[in-house]
Amino acid sequence: MRRDEFRTVMMARLRGLIEDRFQLKTHRETKEMQIYGLVVAKGGSKLQPMQPGGRESSLNISRGDDANMRV
Repeated sequence: MRRDEFRTVMMARLRGLIEDRFQLKTHRETKEMQIYGLVVAKGGSKLQPMQPGGRESSLNISRGDDANMRV
């Protein structure tokens, strides 16, 4: 069985299990929607590679328990 076939079968089984266990109803539909593409601007990219030995930037994210994670 190919990978995409396996995934389709497993998702159908999982959907059935969830519907049965939690008495949920599912609905699938295909819908056309607008999408956006990330492209480089006319002037070119302004991103620069990090220099060796350069300082890393950090971002503090609150986890909700007043603890911070360094990302």
